[in-house]
Formats: sequence, structure tokens, C-alpha cells
Amino acid sequence: PPTLISGPQLLLHVWDAQEWLIPVEGYLNHPDWQWTADDLDEFILAQHQDVDGNQLSLPLNWYANVLFYNQTWAQELEQNRIPSDMGTFEMQACAAKEALLQDEDLENDGTGGYIINREANTLLSWLAVYGYDDLPTTTAEDYDFTTDEAEEAFTELWKLSNAGCAWNSRVPTPYDYFAERNALFYAGSTRDIFWQERAMQNASSSDEWTVMPYPSTNGESPLLVDGSGTALVATTPEEQLASWFFLQTMMDARNQALIAIASSSMPVRDSAWDWLEVQAEAHPQWAMVRDWTNPRVSAPTRADWVIAGNVLEDAAWELYQPFTTVERIP
Repeated sequence: PPTLISGPQLLLHVWDAQEWLIPVEGYLNHPDWQWTADDLDEFILAQHQDVDGNQLSLPLNWYANVLFYNQTWAQELEQNRIPSDMGTFEMQACAAKEALLQDEDLENDGTGGYIINREANTLLSWLAVYGYDDLPTTTAEDYDFTTDEAEEAFTELWKLSNAGCAWNSRVPTPYDYFAERNALFYAGSTRDIFWQERAMQNASSSDEWTVMPYPSTNGESPLLVDGSGTALVATTPEEQLASWFFLQTMMDARNQALIAIASSSMPVRDSAWDWLEVQAEAHPQWAMVRDWTNPRVSAPTRADWVIAGNVLEDAAWELYQPFTTVERIP
């Protein structure tokens, strides 16, 4: 078996619950083998702690859940500002839908606004827009989506779909739909930015587009943050120590920059950006996220989210069925 393993933070917590891993906490604080970095993102670091508050793993990268937005098309629709509130978001999504209904192309009817996304992290982002912050923080707590905030979020998503301003895609990825002006918005993450750039090039599109935080209902736009990390696998003391030394190499600022490029994500060390100047200039939509000051919300880190997330996605599947009425949402 491997002695060092990298993966999404949720999987690391799953493997830790199965007692495959050794927390890096003891190595971080060891007088001879410790490793510290003053420029490590504290919020991201905390996501890699176990249920007892020990440092389980070290983060390798992070990404944020965002909305993609076609600015050029919005301006042609006489929508001249990035929507920062739900009312403006809904108005622009519906304006895009109406524009495609009124053109001469019948094949694009029923598209245009926001592409429906039922992924768990996307749903959590929409719930956070309406103030939902009830994810459990300890194993003694249960998941609970039967809150007023969750109901309000699901109701507004249903209204958007029922008005035809949100629609189901026929293909698994949204990049081509967005590049061809079949969607004004879609939900994704900063990892999708490089793929969207390629789709715009393939479509020979000169449209200006950007990524934006989710709209707000109270003046603040929350930013759901997730990422990957590296952990030590339980093995012999010698192999664990060797893996710890190699992990330090992976945390080097230059290697952090290379990992960010390879994974289409953000580095977890500020010093890594010194190696990313050319990358930032070439990919401005990607680089701009670094400077956002939105309140950050952690993606779930408990191992049982692999079950609870499926329950939330199943609820969203039912939400968007033709037989669902607004009365059924609770």
C-alpha cells in the first residue's frame, strides 16, 4: 500500500474514520521534524482537522464554488451589472430565456437562463445564500435540512425552474452551452475556469465572461470552499517519517504553484503566487478569486457527508420534477 496519499478532503476524512491514516499533528509539533509556514491559509488548514481538532492532513489546494456569467450577452440584453442580489439574478436569467424564445432558432427554446445543477456543494451554496448554516460540526449532531432557510432556498430555485428561467442540460458539462449562449449562468467551481476558456476558443467566441460569487439576500455573498490534501498512511515509523519529509517538499511554494496549475485550483500558500504571475495574467478569471473578501463557508468534512450529500441531491432531483408543486417542497 502507499505510505502517502492525496485526495479530496472529504475522502481523507472517510479514510481516517476507517483508521487508515495517521494524523500529521505529531509531526507538525515535533521538536526535530516539525514544519511550519507563516503564509499557510488558516481557513483551509482548519478544514483538514479531524473531529477532535487534530491536524489530520495538510492541504494541497483549494477551490471555490462560483457562478459563471456571460457579461457580453448580458449587456446585449440591457443588463449592465453583475447581479449581486437574487432579484437581479432572477431577472437576468429570465431575460436570457425570453431572448431565446423570441429569436428564429427553435432548437434553443427552453434554454437561456441558469443551467440546473444538483451537485451537493452547489445546493449548499444556494442554501448559504438564504442563511443556512446548520451543518453539524461534531459527530454528536445530526444533519438537518428542515429549516426555514433551506425551505426558502428550495422554493426560490423551484420558482426559477417553474418560470423556465432555469433548465436541465442534456449533456454532463455546461461549457459548450455557455460558450454558445444557451446559458447566461451556470454553477461550477474555479476548477472549471480553464475548461471554459477552451470551450470559448473552440466556439470562436469573443464574449467577455467572468466568475462571480453567488448572489446575496442580506448583503453578503458566501463562498463555499473545498479542496484536496495529503495525509500519511499508517505504516512503519520509518516509512511515516520518510513520507512526512516528502510531504514537506510538496508544500514548497514552487511546488504549490505547480500543483495549482495542474489541478486548476488555488495554492494554499501566499508565497506560491510569486511563481504564478504568468499564469495569473493568462487566466484573469482564475486569478481574481484570490482577492475576493466574501465570507467563506467550509464544504462538509465529516465522513458521513458521502451519505447526507446524496440525500440532499435526491431532494433536489425531486424538486425539479414536473409533478412537484410548491406545496410539496417542505
